[in-house]
Amino acid sequence: MIVECPECTSRYRVREEKLPAGGGNIQCPGCGAVFPAQAAKGSENDLVADLPSNTELSMKAATLP
Repeated sequence: MIVECPECTSRYRVREEKLPAGGGNIQCPGCGAVFPAQAAKGSENDLVADLPSNTELSMKAATLP
């Protein structure tokens, strides 16, 4: 799945099995913004940044107000 940071518009390829079952938030490795894990609009063939295999996206649990 491709996710796009709403702050810096960087795109990353994320393996869906790495996401929590109920969804969750992702911390952008580029700018540090935290956002809900949702598939980016557009084609997977669009330019995306491939993270090195040793890079892990930080998954933050969503908190309800």
